[in-house]
Amino acid sequence: MLLTSWTLDDTFEQVADLDSAERDKYRAAILAQKSIWLSATSRIVIGLFATGFVSLLIVVFADLVQTQLDTATSSGTVADAINALRGSVAHLSESEPMISAEEETHIAGGS
Repeated sequence: MLLTSWTLDDTFEQVADLDSAERDKYRAAILAQKSIWLSATSRIVIGLFATGFVSLLIVVFADLVQTQLDTATSSGTVADAINALRGSVAHLSESEPMISAEEETHIAGGS
């Protein structure tokens, strides 16, 4: 191969074209990498918001259930049922006799 100005010009032109192509590939790779990071970050942020929202709902509903249980515990009949479900025995005083539903109908019908 003979080194002439034409061959040097052609070689220089090929190198410039290759350099331009490599720069374009580098820019495309950088843009792809940025879009991957943005996509991953947005998914992480959405996941964190969803987790926070679900946690808030759990806390709110737990507080609501606790409030209902406290209200129910303070009333007599429901408190006895809740205590029975919890396994504790509600003590009835012996001065208060238990009247069943059948006895109530006999008392109401007999009067």
